[in-house]
Amino acid sequence: MKSKLPNPIIPRVLLFLGVGVTYLSAQDTYLSEDELFNEDFEPVYQVNDPFEGLNRSIFKFNDFFYMKVLGPVAQGYHTITPDPIEKGFSNFFDNIKFPIRLVGNLLQLKVEESFQETGKFLVNSTLGVAGFHKASDQFKYLNPPVEDIGQVFGSWGIGEGFYF
Repeated sequence: MKSKLPNPIIPRVLLFLGVGVTYLSAQDTYLSEDELFNEDFEPVYQVNDPFEGLNRSIFKFNDFFYMKVLGPVAQGYHTITPDPIEKGFSNFFDNIKFPIRLVGNLLQLKVEESFQETGKFLVNSTLGVAGFHKASDQFKYLNPPVEDIGQVFGSWGIGEGFYF
């Protein structure tokens, strides 16, 4: 009995011709690197950094300390601590950042957000047992945007500068 399978050479020839035609048509569409990437790059601005040496040495120390000491400690803490306890500590430390967020709101003259932030802190500190539970999540109006000093500087029009 004769096999009814198609001839395997025909798909191979069609594949070869398809790849060849695609290759030939693609040759005309090459773009130079400037055409491809010129608009993707923003100009690099040099900032005079009088503290560059100090910043680099502090960064090296911090990076080493984090990778060799704090990283393993944090991994061990994460491994042995139950998730609800971790969440409670995270909520507590988020709650004690209240003064930073409040000052950020006040310096931007965001009075309503300042009252929301204060209310959130008071609710979480009392009903939330010192902030371990986010009781303020039950109140929709107690979720102000997170503000920090960097946003204050941006709202004041202070641009980027050297890092300290």
